[in-house]
Amino acid sequence: MLLHIAQVFETDVNCLIYGPPVPSDRKREKHRAMILTAVTAALAVAMAVLLPWAKEYLRETFIALPSYWLYYIGWPLLMFLTGWTVLELAGSFLGAKGPKWRRSKRVRWGLIGLLLIYGAMAVPFLIWTVRCSLSVLCAGSVSSSFHFPPGIRRIWSWSYTYPGLFRASFALIGAGLWLTRREKPPEPTSEVVESSEP
Repeated sequence: MLLHIAQVFETDVNCLIYGPPVPSDRKREKHRAMILTAVTAALAVAMAVLLPWAKEYLRETFIALPSYWLYYIGWPLLMFLTGWTVLELAGSFLGAKGPKWRRSKRVRWGLIGLLLIYGAMAVPFLIWTVRCSLSVLCAGSVSSSFHFPPGIRRIWSWSYTYPGLFRASFALIGAGLWLTRREKPPEPTSEVVESSEP
């Protein structure tokens, strides 16, 4: 009976039982989503291990370099990946798609601009923390020539005052970049379906 039905619909018996095969693009999306999930989970585990160690290291040596780098690089990266990965999983396994906005390209470049601004502010601060840490290790104290970079003190104090908002903003940027990503157009299939008369 299944063979006759398959011949009528010009398909394979396996398609009748198990459904049509998953397209290769969908398989790639699922594979990419699983890799992103593994990377995000590994980073979360690393943060859970390194944060207590950095606090203990600061208490023993008065060197805040690991704490600052974890706070201003580790947390933003983890939250960014979390925002992207959640929507990647929803798109790969639930078939969710980003909305088609007319201005999605502008929104995407705006989000990228925010990341670049953050990087431009973070790099001088992180270099300053490295110099301060080297000064403590070499001279035993921070030299008076080291000063906090001007104009950045207010931003960093805000991030410490509202840590949840600081971290959530990177998750929103990651999700926003996923929503505004460029989707590849579906590849044309070479199979031609011929209509069969009953």
